[in-house]
Amino acid sequence: GSLVLLVGCGLMVRSVVKMMNTDLGFDPAGLNASRIMLRARNYPDPAAYRSFHERFAASVTTVTGSKVVFSSWPPFVPPPEHLIEPDAGEAGISGGAFSVSAGYFSTFGIAITQGREFTVEEASADAPVAVISETLARRLWPAGGALGRRVRGVARTQGGSTPGPWRTVVGIAGDVRQTYDDGDRSDFYMPRTPDVRFVTF
Repeated sequence: GSLVLLVGCGLMVRSVVKMMNTDLGFDPAGLNASRIMLRARNYPDPAAYRSFHERFAASVTTVTGSKVVFSSWPPFVPPPEHLIEPDAGEAGISGGAFSVSAGYFSTFGIAITQGREFTVEEASADAPVAVISETLARRLWPAGGALGRRVRGVARTQGGSTPGPWRTVVGIAGDVRQTYDDGDRSDFYMPRTPDVRFVTF
């Protein structure tokens, strides 16, 4: 019995050490994350949600000097899976879909390996652009040349599927792990200033 316990403890310690040394693809040092849920009676529509979030971010930055960025799903929380389709008619690939504000990648220390991240103007206008992960770029276009191509996310629901708009790839981001055993991620990022009740900042 004692031997089994010792072996189990050894395996657990080894797993913890491995997790601590795992490159997550982002830098969590100095970051705080929280969720906001607005009351529908006080904020009746998407325009009111967006106005609150913009004022909130500006106020926090003014008071603390800290940058505030938003995401539909923060790192290390597995996002909903979408079908990510390329513009040339090839088969789509299942991947995570995120809506993020300007400055998201630099704030989280997620490397942009090609191209650029979103501008404030693009996030405010929900512009038809996208940033995709290195794995997704490699899987969709093995020969390279993902920048300037078009992709779209197709949300899958019980009632069928809903294609989003075509978006031009303006940047390629390093892969981000959503769990410790998640090696490569086929992730798709869209620019957006949030206009929903539930937001992670």
